[in-house]
Amino acid sequence: MTNNMITRGKTLTHIEKSYIAGFFDGEGCISIYRLTNKKASWAKYRYDLQVFMYNNDENVIRWIHEKMGFGKVRIQKRPQGKEWKPNYFVRFTSKMAKAFLEEIFEYLKVKQERARLAIDFQEFRSSRKTQKHPGSNRYVVSEADNERYNYFWSHLKELNQRLGRVYTPPAETKRKDSVEEKQ
Repeated sequence: MTNNMITRGKTLTHIEKSYIAGFFDGEGCISIYRLTNKKASWAKYRYDLQVFMYNNDENVIRWIHEKMGFGKVRIQKRPQGKEWKPNYFVRFTSKMAKAFLEEIFEYLKVKQERARLAIDFQEFRSSRKTQKHPGSNRYVVSEADNERYNYFWSHLKELNQRLGRVYTPPAETKRKDSVEEKQ
């Protein structure tokens, strides 16, 4: 399923794939970054696929990085003056992000729809034949391609907002009977 050149020949067991997929479902993030090309009149935006997994246990993040054989491990910057634990993350971009998602896809429970969209995005991006802009080293992106890129970006953004980042404040989760007992 995955390109051995990307995974550097590493083979994951069924159990490792299951563990990583479960960890990713809970601690992972799939994003298509839309970066503004301020100087370019030929392409307003550039789009990049990025996949992250965060945790304050460095060993877990490094183990996933070692098992996958690619990606970058970093420490997340924290606000000064706060006594928070360090937070580590592993990041996969573009083709590596696609290879990662393909490797764990069948084991995902929460993020499978988002992973499918991200894989399709990267396949589309890799298939595009770009032309050099006359008189420069920059590339021309057709209006149809820009629309397709924007579709992937906006659809994944909507999925992340609808499916993943729901927060219920503690005040709304109190049981009614516990409030009535106090009265």
